[in-house]
Amino acid sequence: MTQEVALITGCSTGIGQALAHCCLDAGYQVWATARNPDTLAPLVARGAIAVTLDVNNTEQRLACAERLRSEAGRLDLLINNAGYGAMGPIMDADHDTLLKQFDTNVFAPLQMVRDNAELLRSSKGLIVNIGSVSGVTTTPFSGVYCASKAALHAISDALRMELHPFGVQVLTVLPGAIASDFGNNASAAITMAETSWFKPWEKAMQARAKASQNAKSTSAADFAKELLGYVKNPVRPEQALIGHSARSMVRLKRCSFDGLERHANVGSNEIAAAEPQIGAQQLPRAEVHGVVDGLSQRMEADDNCDPDRHTAAVETESSSRGPKLSPNHASHETRLHDSSPRLTRGFGRRSAGRSAG
Repeated sequence: MTQEVALITGCSTGIGQALAHCCLDAGYQVWATARNPDTLAPLVARGAIAVTLDVNNTEQRLACAERLRSEAGRLDLLINNAGYGAMGPIMDADHDTLLKQFDTNVFAPLQMVRDNAELLRSSKGLIVNIGSVSGVTTTPFSGVYCASKAALHAISDALRMELHPFGVQVLTVLPGAIASDFGNNASAAITMAETSWFKPWEKAMQARAKASQNAKSTSAADFAKELLGYVKNPVRPEQALIGHSARSMVRLKRCSFDGLERHANVGSNEIAAAEPQIGAQQLPRAEVHGVVDGLSQRMEADDNCDPDRHTAAVETESSSRGPKLSPNHASHETRLHDSSPRLTRGFGRRSAGRSAG
C-alpha cells in the first residue's frame, strides 16, 4: 500500500511540531514546514521532510506544492496550522496589522488549499484548518485575531460544501487553551499607540495575550493525539473542540455572553461618570482588568448555563444522519454538555466518508 502523505504548516514548535510527531507515529510521510528549517531538526531525525516555508511567501508556497507533486505525487492530509496572533485594542490596529493578521490566518490557508487542490482531489484527501474558540467568542483586546479566526471558520464551512462533490473533506479545529509559545508571541505582537485611550490598561492586554497559557492548559502532544483521532475516524464532526476550556468558551458565547457584556457595560458607565472628575489618563484600570478576569472565571466554570434555554439552534441527531462515533471517540463529540443527547448545528453535524488514514 502506498504511504499516505501529510503536509503540515508551522511545525517549528508547539502544536505543529506535535502534530508532525503524531503523524509520523501513524505512518504518514510527513512534510513539515517552517520559516526556519533548523527548528525542524527533531522531525527530520525521525524521517520527516523539511520544507522552508513562510505561508505568506508566494514563491515558497508554489515551490512547496511543485516539490510535493514531483516527489510524493499525492496529498492525503493538509493541516493549515501556521498562524499569527495580533493583540491590542481594535481602535489602535493599523492597516498593516490588519493585513498581516488576515494574510497569515485567512488568505494563506486558502492559498495552501488552492496550490495543492489537484493532489487533494486525486487522493480524496482531508483539509484540517486550525481555527480557534476565539473565532466563536470574541474577547477584549484580541478583536483582530478573533475576526481572522471567525473568517477562517466561514471559509472552511464554504470549502466543505464546495469540495464535497470532489471527495475532499474539511475539518475545522477549535483549540482551547493549549500550551505553546502563542502567549509570548502574541504579547510581542501587541499593537497600541502611545496616545491610546487604553494605555493605562496595557497589563490587562498582556494578560489577555497569555490567557491560554496556564497550569491547566492542554499539552500540545495531547492536543495532537486527540486531533489525529478525528483524522483517522471516517465519521467525524465538521468542527472539533479540543483542549482545556474549549467548550466553556463556546458556552460563554451562547449562554453567558450577556453577563460579560453587562460587566463591560458597567465598567464603561463608571468610566463615563468618573471621567470629568479624574481626567482621561487616570481612568480606573480595575474595570478592564475585571472584564479579563471575569472571562477567565467563566472559562473555568459556568454552572448556571442552560444550553437548552439559551441556544435556539439545537437539533437532535437521528440515526438516519449516519453511524455514531465509535466508543473510543465518544468523548470527542462536541456536545454542549457531555450528558446531553443534543448537538448544536455546526458543532455536532458529522461528515461521513473516507478517513485520511
